[in-house]
Amino acid sequence: MRFVKSFVESVSILPGGLSADGDAAVMPDSVDMVDIKSPLAQTHANLKALAEGIRQRNDVAVSYSPKGLVMRLSNHTLFDIGEAAVSPQGIPLLKKIGSIIAATGHEVRVEGHTDDVPIKTARYPSNWELSTARAVNVLRYFIQIYRIPSERISAEGFSRYRPRVPNDSPANRARNRRVEIVFINPDIAGRPVEGGP
Repeated sequence: MRFVKSFVESVSILPGGLSADGDAAVMPDSVDMVDIKSPLAQTHANLKALAEGIRQRNDVAVSYSPKGLVMRLSNHTLFDIGEAAVSPQGIPLLKKIGSIIAATGHEVRVEGHTDDVPIKTARYPSNWELSTARAVNVLRYFIQIYRIPSERISAEGFSRYRPRVPNDSPANRARNRRVEIVFINPDIAGRPVEGGP
């Protein structure tokens, strides 16, 4: 059984591929049918329920893109400023996400993103190191606590080079500082990462 409108509406995608919060297109017009019984659709329902149960809803979002399901977490939900160690307040959220990952067979990629404000510390000479360290620490948590097989989870840091919005205000920079947990679309699993949302 396949459906179009209910899935599109449930992931806040408007006709034409625009997301409800005004971001760039996250789903091309041709990708308008999804198998409601597919594992990816079932995982979406679990992630969406988790996101809706969080008080600060703007800090956690779930969307569908050609690369798969994306759970977007603002950096301050997981990290202190300029740090890559997961903060104590971020652990309960990672526990819930980890249990969802553990219950699936999806390949998962953890992506770290920063804004364009340079960082230069002894530990993190640039945003490349910071974004990568944050992604790796989230990945390490999932592997250590939930025994996620290493062959189906990876981490990447993108520094400031894949912003959601222009880095032209404090509010926009905050939106760009994030970690994205991508449940890879089975149709593209195993392919190299392409420059995309």
